[in-house]
Amino acid sequence: MKANITYWTTTMIESSHLEFVKLMALVPLEQRRKSGQLEQWSIKDELLHLVYWLEVFCLNLQAQKSGKPLIDISDYLALNDQTWLERNKWTWKQLEAALEVVFANLETELKNLDEREFIFAVDKKPLANAVVYELFTHPLHHFQGIYNKLGLLLEREAMLKRVLVVLERRGFSRFTARTRKKILGYLEASA
Repeated sequence: MKANITYWTTTMIESSHLEFVKLMALVPLEQRRKSGQLEQWSIKDELLHLVYWLEVFCLNLQAQKSGKPLIDISDYLALNDQTWLERNKWTWKQLEAALEVVFANLETELKNLDEREFIFAVDKKPLANAVVYELFTHPLHHFQGIYNKLGLLLEREAMLKRVLVVLERRGFSRFTARTRKKILGYLEASA
C-alpha cells in the first residue's frame, strides 16, 4: 500500500504543479504587472492566494506530524484579506519562487506516508481528500476564472481534461470523486 500512496501523492503534486506552471506561462506581461484591490484581485493576487493556502496546508501537515496546534482557518475570509494585504506588492518572480518552495515542501511532507498517516484526518477530512482539495479543487476554481479573464477558453477546457485524466487514474478514486464531478460540471457548462 505504501508504494501506491507514494505514487499517488507524487502524481498529484507533479500534476498540480504542472498546471500552475502552464497557466502562469500563459499570463501576458501586462497582466503579470497589474495590481489588484482587496475586493478585486489581479491574476497575480489569485495565484498568490492559492500559494498561501498550499503553504497553510503544508504547515498544518507539519504541525499535525509534530503534535503542534494547527493554523486556525475558521475565519478564512479574514486570512484571505490579511494575505492579500501582505502579498499584493509581491513581484511575479516572488510568486514563482514561493510556488516552487511550497511544492518542494509538499513533496517532502507527503512522501513516504504510511497507510495510517494517509487516512488520518486533517481538519476533519482524510488526508487524501485534503490533498485533492488543496492541489486541485481549490486551484481549479480560481484557474477557471483566470483562463476566462485571459480569454483562453480552449486552453481552460484542455486543462480541465488533463486534470480529469489524472484524477481518473486507478486507485484512490473515492478521494477524487467529488472533484471529478465538479470538473465534469465545468466541462458540461462550457459545451
